Amino acid sequence: MAFVVEFVAGCGRPTKAHCRNGRSARRGRYYTAAQRPSANDPLPVVEAPGKKGVGNVSERVRDFMRRAPGDPLSGLMRADEMWLKMRMRTGKEHVRTVIDETPSEDFAEIDFDVLICGGSLGIFLALALAKRGIRVAVVERGRLIGRDQEWNVSRKEMKILIEMGLLTGEDIEEAIVSEFNPVRVSFKGMDDIHISDILNCGVSPKWLLEKARTRFVEDLGGTLLEEHLFENARVGHNAVQVNLRVQSGASGSLGSGGAGTEGESSSETVALRARLLVDAMGNFSPIVQQQRAGEIPEGVCLVVGSCARADWPSNDQGDLLYSFTPIEGNLQYFWEAFPSSSKGGPSDLRTTYMFSYLDTNMERPSLAEFYDAYLNWLPEYQGKEIHEIEPIRALFAAFPTYKNSPLRTKFDRLLMFGDSSGIQSPLSFGGFGAMLRHLRRIDLAVSEALKYDALDKGSLKLLSPYMPSLSVTWLFQRAMSVPADREVADPDIINKVLRSNFSAMDRMGDSTLRPFLQDVIQFPGLTRAITGMMTDPVLVWKILNHVGLAPLLDWWVHYVALAIYDVRHRLLPDTESSSSSSTFEHNRLRESLKFGAGRDYDED
Repeated sequence: MAFVVEFVAGCGRPTKAHCRNGRSARRGRYYTAAQRPSANDPLPVVEAPGKKGVGNVSERVRDFMRRAPGDPLSGLMRADEMWLKMRMRTGKEHVRTVIDETPSEDFAEIDFDVLICGGSLGIFLALALAKRGIRVAVVERGRLIGRDQEWNVSRKEMKILIEMGLLTGEDIEEAIVSEFNPVRVSFKGMDDIHISDILNCGVSPKWLLEKARTRFVEDLGGTLLEEHLFENARVGHNAVQVNLRVQSGASGSLGSGGAGTEGESSSETVALRARLLVDAMGNFSPIVQQQRAGEIPEGVCLVVGSCARADWPSNDQGDLLYSFTPIEGNLQYFWEAFPSSSKGGPSDLRTTYMFSYLDTNMERPSLAEFYDAYLNWLPEYQGKEIHEIEPIRALFAAFPTYKNSPLRTKFDRLLMFGDSSGIQSPLSFGGFGAMLRHLRRIDLAVSEALKYDALDKGSLKLLSPYMPSLSVTWLFQRAMSVPADREVADPDIINKVLRSNFSAMDRMGDSTLRPFLQDVIQFPGLTRAITGMMTDPVLVWKILNHVGLAPLLDWWVHYVALAIYDVRHRLLPDTESSSSSSTFEHNRLRESLKFGAGRDYDED
């Protein structure tokens, strides 16, 4: 579940477009200008801590941030501004229009089949499509350089990149910079559960993106435009025109997951036309904001943490989901921990995260206040005092989640991908693992959409279908959180719920526990877990009281749908349709049933 963005100190300041390594790529094209950090309106910079809605930065946090390289405190304050804006939403805010339609317009020239805005995850889809011979361009607002903080996945999840022929086994081995087993799941008052080969590999985004970029540009002839900011797009009859603005400014990225250092817009613009536009710009994409029309997130995963060096008591195992405190201030703190960068031998680097699921109530703590709570509990969690820890990277993020997910396009020739699509679990920090899970499906679907010219919004909506396996997870997020305005009768209720749930799944074995820990819910496993919890009727009553009747009834609808999808997936004949349009729709139906029932996990 770990995919958190870290603060990165400002790096080089390119001043003009150039080819990678100062030379033309062998077949592809590669452009850069300079970075603007956000694809939306720039966030205001916090002039001083203590602004209303933004918590004061404690001396403990200031001291910890001062000891980390770069200037993570500035990043934290910008991230807090973004979190404040999220909490201040009313749903009535004006949303900038960046996509419009002129259905009667025919463009004389079309530059690409597919144009992907957002390279961090989009480069993998671009690589898959380019391998099919499809003309693809990737647009990135800054430099397409992976961050230092590792992405935690399993070898099983990374295998898809090998199976699709995008990277080699040797490539994957080089990308894995840390590996450990087992990982622990435990909650206050229960025995530890240990399980192997789940999120146990730390993959270097920097290395992985560099390899994918080289393969895309030099080997497959793809086009990469770096430091080009998405401005707007116009959907015509035969293509979509995407208008970009060349950027100049500092290259940097902040840990908010959406805010960054300020850049400067130049007067230079670029207009490109493609048959299909793919939005891979993440949760804070201006296209997503227009499509959601000011929608308020139903939930948020607030995450803080650090990668730090110390003489840790133990650094050869990880924590996948851990809690050791009761509810405090209507927040249940959860923890993750992983060894970092241990390739070639033992490492003294360890990454720790503290996170909570919450709503966007203005009474919720700022990221700075949340970080102070993290530093308060970290010594008890990891057995080291703060002064004994050398921070290498500071991590902080606020990930919004929406029940209206996956997000279905409202426009012809537009598709969302990665975090933009909302395809990741509301229990997850982000979308790298979800992207890997859906990459083969989206690759095939996009290639067929281009082949059959199924690029109208009705056809493209089939690529973002309703998935009950995703929707049922909302009850788990609700069970793991407390509304800001609710009195807490039992501070240990969440730990009790999770103890009962995970103990039941552990008794059922790996076939029940492993899919859930990898954000895949299946009807048989979920039913067995619920049945196991029914042995404690007193706790069941407390759970019902904690969750509430309305969320439970809503969940029941998705639970029934999960059962129906599971049965239909098993019964649907594996036959080809007679017409091109029927083939496209039939394949999308099969995919929606398989993924909607969580049965894609069975094929891994």
